[in-house]
Amino acid sequence: MVREGAPDALRSFVLRHVSHRARVDIHNARDLVSRTLKYIPNPANQSVDEIWKEIEQAIKGCDWFLIYDLIEEMFRDVQWSDRDQDAFLREVNEFFYEQNLGWKLRTTVPIEGISLVAPEIVIRGSEAFEIAVTGAVDTLESSGRNSAKKELTEALQDLSRRPEPDLTGAVHHAMAALECIAADVCSETGETLGQVIKSHPDRFPAPLGDALSKLYGFASQRGRHVTSEGKIPLQKEVELIVTIAAAVTTYLLQ
Repeated sequence: MVREGAPDALRSFVLRHVSHRARVDIHNARDLVSRTLKYIPNPANQSVDEIWKEIEQAIKGCDWFLIYDLIEEMFRDVQWSDRDQDAFLREVNEFFYEQNLGWKLRTTVPIEGISLVAPEIVIRGSEAFEIAVTGAVDTLESSGRNSAKKELTEALQDLSRRPEPDLTGAVHHAMAALECIAADVCSETGETLGQVIKSHPDRFPAPLGDALSKLYGFASQRGRHVTSEGKIPLQKEVELIVTIAAAVTTYLLQ
């Protein structure tokens, strides 16, 4: 999957949607694009054709990660109706999937009747990754484990940072979510995940307990506090850690 890049097809896709906005108000469209792509509009460009050419050049030539920022801002636009936002959300995600782009556009869970107010583009992983993380977040939310849900959500956000993911941060937060749930279901306070596993072989029978202990040791070396060069984990290693942490979190709550 493509993550660190914005292919020409994606830039053309964005331009097509910006053009719809430009037909209504070209100046408003330029304001949105220039603000998001972080450039100063040329005051000499006053005609519709001149402004559109400026917008087109900016979108075709900007850094890849700014394209994803622009998609988020387009979704956030208050002039859209909920129906338009829903349609845009579906179209963006279908395009990402068809073009094998490792991202997806999502929104926060509606709160007190306010819906679709916080769009963000996060990584789209393997099928196992998607099932494990989505399932764990839903389970944590439905069971009221907000602290663990926050940690797992932050792990996903760290993996989704652009232009560079925070890999050590993702490890730290994923294991913190698992540690939080393990301590909760085992009625422990102030114990590390390794200690909880050792003290509760009934909840972590072999070989699960042995595997998780080794994963905990690996994560401790490669997590937030890296002590030496060459210890920063690889992206695929981090996605595996997050997948396992999410899956075991769901398992412990069953």
